[in-house]
Amino acid sequence: MWLPKFIRREPSLSDVKTLMNQMPPDQIEYLAMLTKSPAFGAGFLDAVRSSTKQSQTGFSTLSTKNQLKTVQSAAVVHACVTTIASAFQEAPLTIEERESDGTWKKTKAVEQPFISAFKSNPDLSESEIMQYSVMNLELTGKSFLWLVRDKRGEVAEVWPLPSSWVKLILKGNIAQKVNGSRLIEGYRIQFDNTSESNQTEGNTDMETFVLDPEDIIYTKFPSPWNLVDGLSPLGACFPYVELEHKGTNYQTSSLENLNLPGMAIKTDRQASDTQKKMLRAKLAEKAGPSAAAAAMFFTGKDLTMEMVNPLAAFKWSEFHKLNETRICMSFKVPPIVIGALVGLEETTGWASGDMREAKKWLYRNTVHGIWKMYSEDIGRQFIPADHRERYRISFDATQVPELQEERGKLEERAQLLFNASMITMNEAREMMLLESVPGGDLFKTNLSNMFLPSTNLQLSAERQETEGPAEGTPDEDEALEITDDEAENEGT
Repeated sequence: MWLPKFIRREPSLSDVKTLMNQMPPDQIEYLAMLTKSPAFGAGFLDAVRSSTKQSQTGFSTLSTKNQLKTVQSAAVVHACVTTIASAFQEAPLTIEERESDGTWKKTKAVEQPFISAFKSNPDLSESEIMQYSVMNLELTGKSFLWLVRDKRGEVAEVWPLPSSWVKLILKGNIAQKVNGSRLIEGYRIQFDNTSESNQTEGNTDMETFVLDPEDIIYTKFPSPWNLVDGLSPLGACFPYVELEHKGTNYQTSSLENLNLPGMAIKTDRQASDTQKKMLRAKLAEKAGPSAAAAAMFFTGKDLTMEMVNPLAAFKWSEFHKLNETRICMSFKVPPIVIGALVGLEETTGWASGDMREAKKWLYRNTVHGIWKMYSEDIGRQFIPADHRERYRISFDATQVPELQEERGKLEERAQLLFNASMITMNEAREMMLLESVPGGDLFKTNLSNMFLPSTNLQLSAERQETEGPAEGTPDEDEALEITDDEAENEGT
């Protein structure tokens, strides 16, 4: 290994740091073993650690803006994030009211002001607002919805804010009890809508302002080491995202550099330039100009040539499947849903029952939890504290086809439960997605049957044994020794 000139003299700590900033970690460790100078002392190990940290690449070194941009450079990440965002917006927002029996049912009595705020955005639909927000949540662990108020202080519009635009302003001293025990005192917004596309002229001004906590709906995946920050699923699988990116680049580079000739011409003696041109002209005429350009000439009978193809020696299929699995695990998306190779190999096809079950799993284990987080966070901002026992925000999952049973099975089940007197007529109609009818809160009864407790049945049996056979029954004829002919003529 070549050592720099200053190693042969008494080095300073600044010399070490300068060199180490230009070296990868593996060379630093090797340098540490070679160097015995006492001048390094304890500062040498500190310099090693400092340099190693500076040379690290990973999710923690990415800016929030670059975290968001990962979605455009990793196909599996893009598929997972957009799949979750698309599934999330399938269920529209609604308000539910608690009934006297404790159940929750949709209500339209107080829905209009709340719903109109999400539908009044001049540039984004309710669906787009939710997709923007969830994509930020999956990529950075945090999402922010800005509640734009009118002159009366009412929420007029809702806007999603990229996580890279928002900085949390934490409270200096919680014990002061200013504005209660809130941890976040405000949100600093750096509005940067500069377009990076040549087709769009964007705003190049950087505007900064501060919003009160009441004007932001902050939803996050809780971080176990911090009460106010979010934990990103992308951060958990980012090493595998980098591996996938590097593997793809390596394959691309290998394919570009392994431009193997399609034809090799061997001669017993040296070919002149004129002969090579003539041969290439013949090849161009017979096989095309590309074959002529790729042809190589060798001299000598015993000339041999061996080439190693790294693409053939490495198990790229297993490499990609491992990365896909780890990324899908972090985002909690079944691989078959996004068409990942590892998912396709383990199922029978796109139209199989495996795909339908995988989509149900996605909603029940991934999207449902995000619905719950958003409904609670939105409810805290829109529903006053003294009304939260009666009203709540929810997502109408009845609009999601994957969460509904097949219509025929659903109707059959409702009829069975109603005929068994286990549910009322209106409850059966609700199961069949029909409107309730007045006076329909009744159970079905069958007057031809009478249901008795088991104790009554036992008393009836004991009474029959004591009193003897009932009059006019075969048991009574047998007890009185009456023949069949006498029984037929009895009463004539």
